[in-house]
Amino acid sequence: LHPMIRDVAVIETTPSVSNCSVLIHSLEYLCLCHGMDFPFNQQLVGTIMSVIESIHKDDVSTYLMFLENVFPHFQRYDLVPEMRLILSEMTTIIENDSAGRNEDRALLLDYQAIMENNPQTAIELGKKAIATITEITVDNAQLVANLYTNLSSQYKYSGDMEEAKRTMEEAIRIVQEYNFTYSHDIIDQVINFAILLSETGEAVRARSMLTGLSRSISEQG
Repeated sequence: LHPMIRDVAVIETTPSVSNCSVLIHSLEYLCLCHGMDFPFNQQLVGTIMSVIESIHKDDVSTYLMFLENVFPHFQRYDLVPEMRLILSEMTTIIENDSAGRNEDRALLLDYQAIMENNPQTAIELGKKAIATITEITVDNAQLVANLYTNLSSQYKYSGDMEEAKRTMEEAIRIVQEYNFTYSHDIIDQVINFAILLSETGEAVRARSMLTGLSRSISEQG
C-alpha cells in the first residue's frame, strides 16, 4: 500500500470503544451472568485484558461502565493483578479526566475497599463510598444497597458483628423500600444476613429470613 493509504487504513481500523461496542457489551453481559461458570473463562479474561490494554478509549463513559461491570467477575476468581489494573484505569478516568458521576466514584471507593488488606481502612473506604451518594433514588438504590452489603462484610471481617448486622439490615431495607426484591443481589444479601444472625445467636430469625426468601423466589418463578 501507498504509505499514506496505509496510515489512513491503520487509523480507521484501530479498535476503539465506539467501533467495538458489540464486543464490549457482549463481554459485559457474560461477566454479569451471576452464578455461571464458563468453560471459556480463560479466553474471556484474556479478551477483557486485551480490550483494557489495547483499545482506543474514545467513549470514556461507556469504557468506565465496562470496567465497573467486569471487575466483579475478576474478583470472583481472585485475579488480583488484573483487578489492580482495572482500578488503575478507573482511577485515571475519574480523577484525571474528571469523568463519572457520584455513583462511579462510590464504586471506585467500594472496589478499593475490597482490595484493601487492612480491615479498618477498608471500613473507612466503604463508609466514604456510601457518603458519596448524597441522595438515594430509584436509579441508584440497588447500588447503595450493595455498598451497605460490602461494608457489612468488612465489619464482619474486622470482628464487629453488631455493625455488620446493622449495615446488612440497612441494605435489605433499601432493597425492600425500592422494590428490588426480584434482583439476584437480594438472594446473596438475605443469605449473608441469615448467616450473620445464626452466628450471633438469632437462629430463629435467620430461619425466618430464609423462609421468606424461598417464598419470594417461588412466587416470582
